[in-house]
Amino acid sequence: MKFEDIEVEDVDFGAMLEESFKKSDSSSDLVEGVVVRIDEADNQVVVDVGRKNEAFMSLDQIKDKDGSIMFEVGETIPVVITGFRGERPNISYELAEKRAALAEFIEEYDEEEEYIIEGEITKKNKGGFVVEVSGLEFFMPKTLSYISHKINPIGKKIKALIVKVDKEKGSVVVSRKELIEREKRETQEIVDKLLENKAVVLGIIKKITSYGMFVDVGGMDGLVHYSQISHKGPVNPSKYYKEGDEVNVIAI
Repeated sequence: MKFEDIEVEDVDFGAMLEESFKKSDSSSDLVEGVVVRIDEADNQVVVDVGRKNEAFMSLDQIKDKDGSIMFEVGETIPVVITGFRGERPNISYELAEKRAALAEFIEEYDEEEEYIIEGEITKKNKGGFVVEVSGLEFFMPKTLSYISHKINPIGKKIKALIVKVDKEKGSVVVSRKELIEREKRETQEIVDKLLENKAVVLGIIKKITSYGMFVDVGGMDGLVHYSQISHKGPVNPSKYYKEGDEVNVIAI
């Protein structure tokens, strides 16, 4: 594993997370609205959300995968008010759907189980990052990200561990740091055992180069130098092995 992008910041996690929740809670409201008009020519839907002015939204938001409109005039739909343009509210049905999906995930979350997620970093804010997994948005604080401020992480695919679920606030916190540190500990344990026991172990060749081959032993890659492959002395490893072959090795 490469650790060039690792940088742990000294941040008050509790205070930072609470501030993030406050900003999230105040920035948008989940409400029910009534479809007032559907304008296919302008690709627009008008929704009454109980405010002074009606809200406008792209018609694409209420179309299914086949392009069919899912609602009719008079139907009630959930929307999130994301802000205002003057006195006219800006709304999003897609965001309401994401919230509903996240609420369902949180409801089914089992505290006794370990959840490792694979997602993409889609947003960055002062407190941390948003990691999206199949439409669900999870929060990863900077202090739990192991991501340097020198790089742009947007679009980066990562693995992370769910470390906190707040049912009242409807939020999920994940940690990349926890997984990286766990992998480092496991790798060090393997190295210590290999060096201590000097035992012959079975490994899998992951990569062959001109100077040797990299062998995976229990999830850790070790280099077998080309001078250590044959009792004849330095040899070209590709003449003896191919990637994926199993070999017996010993730590030296």
